[in-house]
Amino acid sequence: MSDNSTLSPQWRGRLTFIVIVMLFALPLLAAWWLYLGTEKGWSWGTSNHGELLVPAQPLDAFALPAPDGSEFTLSDLQGKWTLIFIAPAVCDEVCKKNIYHMRQVRTSLGREMGRVQRLLILASEDQWRGLSDYLQHYPATKVLLDAGQETVLRNRSFTSNLKISESKIYLVDPLGNLMMAFPQSLDPKHMLKDLKKLLKISKIG
Repeated sequence: MSDNSTLSPQWRGRLTFIVIVMLFALPLLAAWWLYLGTEKGWSWGTSNHGELLVPAQPLDAFALPAPDGSEFTLSDLQGKWTLIFIAPAVCDEVCKKNIYHMRQVRTSLGREMGRVQRLLILASEDQWRGLSDYLQHYPATKVLLDAGQETVLRNRSFTSNLKISESKIYLVDPLGNLMMAFPQSLDPKHMLKDLKKLLKISKIG
């Protein structure tokens, strides 16, 4: 019968590292398994409402400015679940409703809201200035300026298979993977259900 005390310090260190990795990875793997199962029609008693992106798209590194002069990079997406909305050139009432829905969904998470951040992509400082009065009501929404407006969601391997839409709200997981898209027509209550499900299953982020 083996005894851990007979293991060398090097092997004990390796085993400890493996256990720690498994503790963090298993909840997220379970979440993926659940969502993949619902996509394949397996009966789990629940189903996702948003569009699951399979495979998940690990995002490329990027660096974008915010209106306050700070810089936002891929590392700022990691560690939290992130709702991302790319505003059209003219942010009409539908656009403003998406910004509102992101706030309401996050607020409705209650104690879990700290695990989720909101990101709004605008094309220019002029667009930001035009929306500044409206955005005063959304101080927790991080605004980035990107003339291309797809930089954050770009991945060299998968971009050709993914058509970024200004009418959708996207979800990036705490590891920096683009994993879900919520269409404009989706009831925000359904978006909230999907997010609650993910946060419950995965303790990452």
